[in-house]
Amino acid sequence: MDLYRRIASITDREDADDVIDELCDRFGEPPKETMMLVDIALLRISAAESGICDITQKGKSLKVTMTDPTFDIISKLCARSEYKGRILLNAGQEPYLTLKLRNDDEPLETAENFVKAYKEASE
Repeated sequence: MDLYRRIASITDREDADDVIDELCDRFGEPPKETMMLVDIALLRISAAESGICDITQKGKSLKVTMTDPTFDIISKLCARSEYKGRILLNAGQEPYLTLKLRNDDEPLETAENFVKAYKEASE
């Protein structure tokens, strides 16, 4: 349980590397699922720094909630070729975007790429 807490408390790449080193020292090469937890922790940090407060997968789509969504950022994302026709804005009380996953999309990788694109659109 302590290692799961350590993974959840990762704050940067250096922390992630320290946790991975500790896992390797104690147990050998970490399984793929454990490495995905580390990647998710790093994604959470990158998303928060970019203005995204939540990313969840629901079936074949990602739900992305932003702290301060603006039409300018959303329109820049929609204009990108990799997201054309795949983004839907829900402009309710708590606005969020839905990104449709393609059949060959890996959800974690797609989320990482989307966070990078969101950050670029915000700058």
